Amino acid sequence: MTQFQHRDPILEVQHLSTEFDLRAGRIRSVNGVSFDIRPGEILGLVGESGSGKSLTGLSIMGLVPKPGYIAGGQVLVENRDITALGEEDLRRLRGRKISMIFQDPTATLNPVLTIGRQFHEVLSVSRRIGWRESQHRGEQALAEVGIPAPQDRLKSYPHELSGGMRQRVCIALSLIHHPQIVIADEPTTALDVTIQAQILNLVQKLVAERDMALIWITHDLSVVAGLCDRVAVMYGGRIVEIGPVEQVLETPRHPYTQGLLGSIPGTVRPG
Repeated sequence: MTQFQHRDPILEVQHLSTEFDLRAGRIRSVNGVSFDIRPGEILGLVGESGSGKSLTGLSIMGLVPKPGYIAGGQVLVENRDITALGEEDLRRLRGRKISMIFQDPTATLNPVLTIGRQFHEVLSVSRRIGWRESQHRGEQALAEVGIPAPQDRLKSYPHELSGGMRQRVCIALSLIHHPQIVIADEPTTALDVTIQAQILNLVQKLVAERDMALIWITHDLSVVAGLCDRVAVMYGGRIVEIGPVEQVLETPRHPYTQGLLGSIPGTVRPG
């Protein structure tokens, strides 16, 4: 039993399935996935490429690319099934209640808009907000994720920032509405190990300070060992093993988990 078990889940995924109708036939890429997560908890979702972990995150967000669709199951946010919501209701929910940090900041950020303009657009989606207020809030958000001279960075374009700074901007944008649930889809994969460590420390700090729930999608078990409270292992669109990170990494029960651990040089130990 983890330290979070006494708290009610803020997100419950129940028997979630996602399918694609292709010329070759119907493909079920997410197959009956179930898990929950509580405030203040970090859950690692791990597996090899093609295991369905990123698509699970997109399914929770209601962002499955066509011709894909959610074929069954529920995604409950505070006991409300968001898979039954229309696009407009989902749009209002995203960012404010649940948010996502994507893997590639260069694809996330608009290259022809300044960082300040992008903060203004994100903030004005949910409510009418003036330019001055949006820049003030953007400056605060950039400072919170450790970007120096945030007022100057608001005037910068994405290509003028380093990869690590671009990813920090994406984190700041995803957290600007103080969501209760954040899904991070391998946001440190393209970063060097020093910047990666800084980002991991940052997200741990933000989870603790804001008491939010974080789903960290990755293929890197060494990251999971140092970051997460629990881990769910995906294979073939299913969760094959889930439990406290120490238990799963030290005494894995499923052969696939054992194979993942066996493929890593040295021994992974939770930190």
